[in-house]
Amino acid sequence: MRVRRTSPSGPSLGATGTLTRISAPQSGQGSQATVDIHVDLLDPKRSEDLHHPHMERPTTEIPATTHTAEITDTTETRPTLEPRPPTPPGPFVVAVGLLVALWCAGFAAISVWFEFTGYFGVGQYADDATAISVVNWFVAVLKVLGAAVALLAVSRTPRFLAPRIVGTLLWAAFATLAVYVVGSITQAVVMLTGVAGDAEEVDASAVGYVLAFLLAAMGFGILATSYARRAGLGARVMLIGVCGAPVVLGSVLVILPAILRAVGLLSVP
Repeated sequence: MRVRRTSPSGPSLGATGTLTRISAPQSGQGSQATVDIHVDLLDPKRSEDLHHPHMERPTTEIPATTHTAEITDTTETRPTLEPRPPTPPGPFVVAVGLLVALWCAGFAAISVWFEFTGYFGVGQYADDATAISVVNWFVAVLKVLGAAVALLAVSRTPRFLAPRIVGTLLWAAFATLAVYVVGSITQAVVMLTGVAGDAEEVDASAVGYVLAFLLAAMGFGILATSYARRAGLGARVMLIGVCGAPVVLGSVLVILPAILRAVGLLSVP
């Protein structure tokens, strides 16, 4: 085989290529076969195609496109977590809830009975009967609310109020009754020890009265603890509810009497 390269300025190629002539002897003959190959010097791709005779160049070219980077918002929107509905209570908790509701309703009925019979219109409280009547109705409303909250605590389906509100009210009821019982016991001890008051006033009816409120406080404590566990409420709800105790007692024992005294319905002690 013999390879001969001609000048790029040949008459048949012009100035854009070179001609390579390959001569090889044919088998069994004395003559040689000559092949001319034209290589385009300005297009390297065409030169590469010579090594791949079966590849064809595309007849059209795809124009280059310009891609603009897009900025997308990758901020994730997390759904607001709401407290899950409380799971159904057990038989014991249901029984406690019903008993507490009956206790509240019973004491509310006693307050209403006081009003219809004019209980405070005679005796040592006759001069302040109007003011006492206002306080009595206010306390009766609180007792009715306590009965409703006790029933909501053992309801098998969520009703009216969100679980956090029900849990807060349960803790507030428990704390209010517990503080009231502690105050009553402290007062009884002070009276029995002769520090202040008359020890004879601490009789069986007074002791039964305090025990009744103690049982109610225990009942609300059971309901509040059970409801918080079943509804998945945290310590924050408990703390907010406990802070409601001084608000309720302060409104009954301090704020409301001060208002009644300011408008002249309650005499100055």
